[in-house]
Amino acid sequence: DLLMMCFPHITHICITHVLDNFTDADLADSGQAWAHTFPGEEEQEEYLEAVRSDPISRGHDIVRAIHASGLCQDEFLDTFKTGNLKNWFRSHAGEAMQVPELELLWDVKTCWDSSCIMINHLHTLQPALNYFLALPNQKELEGYALSPLQWLVLEDFKHILQVSPAVISQSNVANRRAQQVPLRVQQRMSSESLPCLGSAVPCFELLMSAWETLGETDACLRPWTDVGLKWAVEYYQQMDNTRAYVILMCKPFIPS
Repeated sequence: DLLMMCFPHITHICITHVLDNFTDADLADSGQAWAHTFPGEEEQEEYLEAVRSDPISRGHDIVRAIHASGLCQDEFLDTFKTGNLKNWFRSHAGEAMQVPELELLWDVKTCWDSSCIMINHLHTLQPALNYFLALPNQKELEGYALSPLQWLVLEDFKHILQVSPAVISQSNVANRRAQQVPLRVQQRMSSESLPCLGSAVPCFELLMSAWETLGETDACLRPWTDVGLKWAVEYYQQMDNTRAYVILMCKPFIPS
């Protein structure tokens, strides 16, 4: 009972294992999991190839390349602002759209939720990045551009890191973008949020429920949610042996 694990660290460990297994998942089993997701074997193999190319690392390379010089950053910012003013950017449906003004951020090991934020910003800035990397005066950066399927894989992985509570209650894949369970769990239990030990088990159960339900509702993501769940269950079982969590959850209802 004297050993109480650092909850934000445990959450970070689970998410790190998911990230580390992004391209190391058993693709044979994954292919079986994706059998009913794509109309044919060709589309399925193309998705697997996009996974093997590691879009997360490639997205990190995009951020690093643009941040490599102040001139490149200024050119991207100018393209970004002008593109919004002149409607250069297009949605997947081909319609003009405004890209939200977000910064290109990269993940930092000492900031545990930075991987999710980096992926989220990359996905949001996709139209502006596609346009910028295709400009004739950015020839040296054209090799960093992601294919549509690589962007799709990156978007899918973003959903793993920010699962919607609607998934938990409704098993509705379409609503999974509403809020961000793993990210919010990390932030809720961070030192900046003044976390309470009594909130650890409920928050951790929320994270596990989110991944479990997402894997059930979207087989395409299950190979990775299962990795996170495997580690989460292992730590959860260790938490069962510490009575302090239960005592502190009951404390508000115990008269002093």
